[in-house]
Amino acid sequence: MTTVRVSITDVNDNAPVFSSETYSRSILVRDAKVGELLLTVSATDKDAGDNALITYSFSEVSSIVALDAETGDITLTSDLSEVTEDTLLTLSVIATDHGATPLSDEAEILIHFKIAESVYFESSSYNFMIKENEPEETIVGTVKALTGSPLVTVNYNMKSHEDVFSVDAEGTIKALKLLDKEDVEWYILTVEAIDSRTPPNTAETTK
Repeated sequence: MTTVRVSITDVNDNAPVFSSETYSRSILVRDAKVGELLLTVSATDKDAGDNALITYSFSEVSSIVALDAETGDITLTSDLSEVTEDTLLTLSVIATDHGATPLSDEAEILIHFKIAESVYFESSSYNFMIKENEPEETIVGTVKALTGSPLVTVNYNMKSHEDVFSVDAEGTIKALKLLDKEDVEWYILTVEAIDSRTPPNTAETTK
């Protein structure tokens, strides 16, 4: 009689997963400092050993921000002197594991460089779909506006087709009645965001 021990080795069968699909931050240009930490991205991997080790990278090089490959810290590398108007920087960040056949995940980085305090939507336009003849109050999608401050809140107004769609305080758009594709195939909606500053700032997006 003998004892046989069988060890199970890890196979790289799990890709890294970011904690969020989108990371966003706004910063006033006049307050910007080179070296300032703007965001930290984070991903996890269910594998073990090297298969669980993660390296972060941008899909393309940025002259304004830098990414620490190990920590996921995104820092400012420019004094933003070239930024003369509100600018939205959009980047893709990739988390790659160290497996023999590396696996990866991708997330979106949105950094809004503002000349003055304002409210802005995460996206200038949204595309949603809804099946015809869905019940009233069916959710179509959600829009989101940012203010750059946790102390400033946002309200939303539907500026078009108010008899067909509504938007609530969370930015959730709902259909107010049954929709028939044979009557209207698509709608272009305008949603307004109003912040709680005095005087209030506004922004609009289309769907």
